[in-house]
Amino acid sequence: MYAGSFAGVWRSRDAGETWSQLTWPQPTLAVQGEIPGALYAPHVFDLAASPADANLVLVSALDSQYADGRDGIYRTNDGGANWRSLGGFAPTAAAEINRPAQRNACGAIHVVFGAGEADDDVYVGTGETAFSNAGTLPDAQPGSSMGGIGILIAHGPATSGHPDDPWTREARSLIGRGVHRIAVEPGGTTVVAATSRLASSIILCNM
Repeated sequence: MYAGSFAGVWRSRDAGETWSQLTWPQPTLAVQGEIPGALYAPHVFDLAASPADANLVLVSALDSQYADGRDGIYRTNDGGANWRSLGGFAPTAAAEINRPAQRNACGAIHVVFGAGEADDDVYVGTGETAFSNAGTLPDAQPGSSMGGIGILIAHGPATSGHPDDPWTREARSLIGRGVHRIAVEPGGTTVVAATSRLASSIILCNM
């Protein structure tokens, strides 16, 4: 059993009776370096754990503390001892948004786990869930909450031939919203997204 928090990922091995924080190698606040296996963004808003493999977990993580621009989707195959980013950290160019600072500012994740890494379907809800903006365009300037750019979908992103950008951008009508929950119709193509902007809403999408 896993839980995300503002202090990273926690795990219980006794059905929730006790919890331990998963730790990993991290750079110091004074050193902006590359640390293999690090989970750079400690605020974990959502996670998905494999029902078949207790050590396989994907998380949506925000507010990187040790190196800039490291928000996004992380995956561990060893129960949180080591993490790796799925899809890199490049910004997304979108004319509808004022300089989107980070495409993987994400508040939700849903995974349909397949037989192996190449068979996983991953859905990412972008945008910070506390986002609000009174202007006509979502504001993603540094220091302010980032509006979303829709839902990102990838089939087998852990083994994608495009490791820097395995995502397909869908549900563009959700631009400016923060997606904080995603549910997928079992065996179907309907996606339900719970979103927030100035008010919360439930959106149905066919993908």
